[in-house]
Amino acid sequence: MSRGAPCIASRTARHSPRLSTAGRLMAERTTQSWTTVPHFFVTREVDAGALNAARDAMLPAIERSHAVKVTHTDLIAASVARVLRRHARLNASWTGDGIVVHPEVNVALALAVDNAVVTGVIRGADAAAIADIALRRRELAERARAGRLHPDDIAGARSLYSAGVTSNVSFPPRNEPNDFYAQLIVIYRDLLRAAAVTTYVDPEGVVVWLSEYARYRVGLCDHGTATIRVFSQIDNTGVYGVCALTPAGPIPFPPRDEGLDFMNGLDVKYHDGLRRSAMSSFVNNEGAVVWVLEYFRYRLNGCTHGDATAKVLAQIRGEGIQPVCL
Repeated sequence: MSRGAPCIASRTARHSPRLSTAGRLMAERTTQSWTTVPHFFVTREVDAGALNAARDAMLPAIERSHAVKVTHTDLIAASVARVLRRHARLNASWTGDGIVVHPEVNVALALAVDNAVVTGVIRGADAAAIADIALRRRELAERARAGRLHPDDIAGARSLYSAGVTSNVSFPPRNEPNDFYAQLIVIYRDLLRAAAVTTYVDPEGVVVWLSEYARYRVGLCDHGTATIRVFSQIDNTGVYGVCALTPAGPIPFPPRDEGLDFMNGLDVKYHDGLRRSAMSSFVNNEGAVVWVLEYFRYRLNGCTHGDATAKVLAQIRGEGIQPVCL
């Protein structure tokens, strides 16, 4: 090399670490938000002296009674929730049918995890005590960092703009299908003498996500669309609307082979995506799909929790398909 020739350093291409599912979806949703939703910004300077004084006043008592330190985030979450309760039209989303006002006031908190941000939900924050909000916030943050958020931790958040149509069908409160599934496990264990099988989806996850899958299907989403939307919820990208209003009359349910395909995919999702550990269950994937969807079919066709449970258990005992209650 001549004395006057420039010296060029060798450069090796560097690749960033592979994005996690949460990180990839966060990037996609941020791009979607900025390109499809009108943005405007309002700023205002406020004196937070009273907020600081209130925190200082309640901090010692709550630390003694609940062993948690109240943060400014807790106070802001409580304040926002109470404002939304007083001004209900702010607690609303835009859908293809217009503005939908939500009866519950749930506050989603941004939680930092490795290479991503997820949201955890404080349900009923408008009526929750400050100490309870602080406990819930700490619990959500700890589970998010450990990668162990539960389905209920991310359900219930609302966006100002949501894809799809607001469903005209109401599903039962979650404690009731949870109770049904607990009884189903006992029936499989004690009556059917079923052998334990390996699964990665806990009983609550079975009920929550089969419920969401059914919600999309009775809302006229096809199998593929329903599956994608449920898995997006699991990845914490929000709750979607259904594809169309459910027609009047008896509510049909999806064929069992499609429900089983969803359930098998859910098992893989929990194992590969959520890194859940293996556990044992007496109810296999096919039994979960058949009987949980059958329970929901009865519930959505006029049966109470007790009636729906009795009708499904009668089928399991070989007493034939029971009529719906409409």
